[in-house]
Amino acid sequence: MRRVGVLVLLSVAAACVPPAGSGEATSGESSSGSMTDASSGATTETSGAETSETGAPETGETGETGETGETGETETTGPVEPECGNGIIEPPEQCEGDDLHGFDCVALGFDGGTLLCSEICSLDAALCETDEPPACEDPCHDGVLANDETCDGIQFGDLSCESLGFVGGSLLCEACDQPPSTVHCITEYDAGACASDDECPGQFPHCVEGHCWDGSLADPCVDVSDCINDAMFCVRGQCWDGGENQPCEIFWLDDDCSAWYECNHGNLVCTGDGKFQYPCCTDADCSGIYFCLDDICNGI
Repeated sequence: MRRVGVLVLLSVAAACVPPAGSGEATSGESSSGSMTDASSGATTETSGAETSETGAPETGETGETGETGETGETETTGPVEPECGNGIIEPPEQCEGDDLHGFDCVALGFDGGTLLCSEICSLDAALCETDEPPACEDPCHDGVLANDETCDGIQFGDLSCESLGFVGGSLLCEACDQPPSTVHCITEYDAGACASDDECPGQFPHCVEGHCWDGSLADPCVDVSDCINDAMFCVRGQCWDGGENQPCEIFWLDDDCSAWYECNHGNLVCTGDGKFQYPCCTDADCSGIYFCLDDICNGI
């Protein structure tokens, strides 16, 4: 009975001893081995992960942090100036490339042709056409009394309404080679002499230049209140309605109406509606964006 008990103890002790060829894993080393399933006899291969001396898995070194790039300097600029050629019409540009802002030769007063946009973004009417080319050979109305001219614009030499027997008014030069017209000369006074408006009758209420007037066309005046209605202008001391060949009044910035120009002299041409235009022979005679068409400076 003792022998049997000793054998049993030896068998149990043998079962607790690790199989030959297997080793215990030590700190910092990989361990591998095989285990045998006691019930099935199958062997399973196992491997140990490499560990550090502390038992924790080793990790790779942390890379250095990249340097942060320097921030670029910010430049401060002023207002953006108009740039010709950027495809956007910006004042004072009149056009951009093929964009003519809705204008064409006809809109500018020509009969046809091709309107272009120049390199400086201004309208170029060089290829626009007119049915009749401008005639600038006639020196009449250039404002200079020369050669055989009897008058030119407001230049009449020694002639005046008074020298021709009228009591006042202004001469009119309709043709430089013809005697001046007296249509605006005053043949007689409307009423008697006066020193103030109070001395004039109701139908001739304005006392101007020592006589009473009703303020009709070509009557003398000091200001527009001496003229018969608000549609008239007091220009060069006479009442006018802005008709053709009459003097035109230009209203300056101070609106005092003190300056005037003769519409039919060398510097201005009256259009018949109280407006005025400058005469010209070529575009060079016009200023700014204006161009010469039919001897008159035109603009958009």
